[in-house]
Amino acid sequence: LSQDMRVVSAAPPFAQVGSALSTGGRPAAIAASGGRVYVTNITPTRMRVFESTPPFAQVGADVNTGNNPQGVAVADGRVYVTNTNSNTMRVFDAAPPFAQVGADVPTGLSPYGVTVAGGYVYVANMNSNAVQVFDAAPPFAQVGSDVPTGGSPRRVAVANGRVYVTSFLSDSMRVFNTQVGTSGYVFSGAPGLSIGSTTPPGAGGLSVTGPGV
Repeated sequence: LSQDMRVVSAAPPFAQVGSALSTGGRPAAIAASGGRVYVTNITPTRMRVFESTPPFAQVGADVNTGNNPQGVAVADGRVYVTNTNSNTMRVFDAAPPFAQVGADVPTGLSPYGVTVAGGYVYVANMNSNAVQVFDAAPPFAQVGSDVPTGGSPRRVAVANGRVYVTSFLSDSMRVFNTQVGTSGYVFSGAPGLSIGSTTPPGAGGLSVTGPGV
């Protein structure tokens, strides 16, 4: 295991930029925002931050996370880290000294992937077979009920009003629609949309409504 980060040009021929960078033990997840790159490491359980331009210097000291930080997302001046073995999400300021914001946020079992969009944080809980949605601002309250996904969800992405969840054990991707209205937060969509399927998202399925926002 090389335990490093390599930077390549985003255009062909995708040449490496500079040397490999030491990340810490077993780097698991990465996110970039605001001129910085955030890397979580499993051993030890730390987050290491780098400048996003050469020579990609480390910014500040390593930051303590929870146990087995498998996911990281950055938005609106905060960093969200999912700790798979702690069943928590930990939130930090995105600027040095990367102070923790509030207390650890309880999640479902084995939170893995995390993403932030539209003022909400979406967490895929691997062993709960569900996605949770939280407010992106303190106190990071959960919005609505857990949304069943099945199949050990690992990663989650949000774009154009839809949530995309990969289910590791079912070899599939599930797609949900999202909507925030006067009646509350609605998370709905097809119960299972396999990768490669032409079934349109939102064709039947579940609907979970939470408190108004």
